[in-house]
Amino acid sequence: MSLKVSAFQKEINVLLKKYSEEDLLKEAIRALFVVNPQLKIEVALELYKEGEISLEKAAEIAGMGVVEFREFVSKKIKREVGSNEAELKKRIEKLKSMI
Repeated sequence: MSLKVSAFQKEINVLLKKYSEEDLLKEAIRALFVVNPQLKIEVALELYKEGEISLEKAAEIAGMGVVEFREFVSKKIKREVGSNEAELKKRIEKLKSMI
């Protein structure tokens, strides 16, 4: 296995002579998105949930229309809330105590 890592490191070193680390990483990620398009959707969802990007930008990254992405987000968030009922109950109790 160490031979594979060593050969892989040599390949990277050759590429780093021609390209910057940033350019090389960008190309690697672009290729990864081509091979596994679902990753683009996951990235877009996380960035949107964290408030880093707008709904429109997230849809663009995911390769979806805004309406399609909004529907995807609403389904995804419902599943996440449903899977964490204890946290949801805590939030409800906190809201009730504020009234």
